[in-house]
Amino acid sequence: MIKKKSILFSIFKKRKNIKNKEKYGFTLIELLVVVAIIGALSTMLFIKIDFFGISEDANVAKTVHRLESIKSTVAMYVIDTGYLPPTCRINSDPVKCCNADNDPFLNALGRSGWNGPYLKEGIYNLTHAWGGQIGILTADLDLPSDGLNEVWLVLDDDAPGCDYSDNSGEIPLNALEKINDLVDIDSDLGDGIFFRGESAPFADGEGAWRVYRVGQQ
Repeated sequence: MIKKKSILFSIFKKRKNIKNKEKYGFTLIELLVVVAIIGALSTMLFIKIDFFGISEDANVAKTVHRLESIKSTVAMYVIDTGYLPPTCRINSDPVKCCNADNDPFLNALGRSGWNGPYLKEGIYNLTHAWGGQIGILTADLDLPSDGLNEVWLVLDDDAPGCDYSDNSGEIPLNALEKINDLVDIDSDLGDGIFFRGESAPFADGEGAWRVYRVGQQ
């Protein structure tokens, strides 16, 4: 008789525990596990966001370093030849599109005094940190025009080649602003002015840095 009562009490106790669990929902251990998982996910998200910030700053620094190196190359070209390097950038016309044969840093192109190659790999296949081409644009972009050409290094949003519609190397606006702050410190209108996409003839996600003007010392 005692044994039967013990068994019935045990069954009653188990049912009561199940009812209590249903009444109060999660146990303390289950709640702690959920809190731990949420905390871990939050930490991973924070690290991921911080990583992207560091990665962007690294891309900016890499691109600025490359621009400054090409600026020095342009100056050497001008000193040797007495001319500004011709435009060499993406163009839908295969004849005008920058390539290994018309790259002014790899080929004399009839310029006396040329003492290159000025860039080992040339500029035709050179890219910035986001994958777009860094090209040369020699033109008068002053408004109003002063009739004098300038050399611009263009951070294109298209990969090297002749495809204007590629758009695989678009640079985020905040990254362009950081580049601008580093290369155009005094925001003057001489050597160093930087256009950020919104200025024709450059598209959103592109930038251009003026690195040489006619008459510049």
